[in-house]
Amino acid sequence: MRLRSKIKNYTQLTKESMDAVIAPHTAFVRKIVWRSRWKMELSQEQDLVKKERKLLLIKAVHTVVWVFYNVVIFYLLYAVLTNRIDKWVWICLGLIALEGLVLLVFNKMCPITVVARRYSDSNRDNFDIFLPNWLARHNKAIYTSIVLISVLILIYRLVLA
Repeated sequence: MRLRSKIKNYTQLTKESMDAVIAPHTAFVRKIVWRSRWKMELSQEQDLVKKERKLLLIKAVHTVVWVFYNVVIFYLLYAVLTNRIDKWVWICLGLIALEGLVLLVFNKMCPITVVARRYSDSNRDNFDIFLPNWLARHNKAIYTSIVLISVLILIYRLVLA
């Protein structure tokens, strides 16, 4: 109202008179914009923390599964080297075959890695497991070799028996 009384002709508004109208409201508008940006940044940070926690859980689960299959593979190797071929050898072979089938279905990629990709865009081979990068990179080649050697020794033991 005060501005109307000061300005008689609205077509003759100057920059100074416009600033007089807008100036009292700019602090309020800035505060609203700042709050919305802050809330958006906070929300993004919370989403990032949630993703990191989920990825940490996935890494832990993946590492436990990896350790389990290490036990399976090295038991198989131990059993065939010591000629202790029992029901556990066949259970190990079944578990390894199941793992191979899962890897074939998921295009030579662990399904846990597929899930972990949702929470990370890392290009590292160990982004989804607590392993050194070189071991994560060569994991399939190393353990496939150990399994093949174990199976060859098993066949040798069974043929000679």
